[in-house]
Amino acid sequence: MRSDRYRIIDQFVRRLVGDTGGNAMLFMALAIPTLIGGAGLAVDFSQWYVWKHELQLATDQAAMGAAWARTDPHTQDNYQTRGSQDYYANLAVTSSFANAPTISLSDYSNGNDNSVVVTATATKALPFSSFITGKS
Repeated sequence: MRSDRYRIIDQFVRRLVGDTGGNAMLFMALAIPTLIGGAGLAVDFSQWYVWKHELQLATDQAAMGAAWARTDPHTQDNYQTRGSQDYYANLAVTSSFANAPTISLSDYSNGNDNSVVVTATATKALPFSSFITGKS
């Protein structure tokens, strides 16, 4: 009786291996998650790139505005205010989740406080990546 079961299972497996009718369905079942994952990562990367580019532009403009303010004796002490104004004026997409910039003076080459450094961060969850990883 036990050998009959094995014989039936063996016949079923041989028939299944020899059947080529469902190959396209199997390939589609394997390909669709890969296609959806690739599209999701492409959308996430595009959003991340736009956010990074905008934040870089805003910090560059803030540094230039603060540096110009440092060159004028009347606004020399207000360089942080001018830098912040230029930073916020150049945010559009990231304005709701970008953090306030840090604007400070730094030493460049052999000088003292002769350059402006602006740093800023932004954290937001990407739709597909945060679904997979659970992180921003």
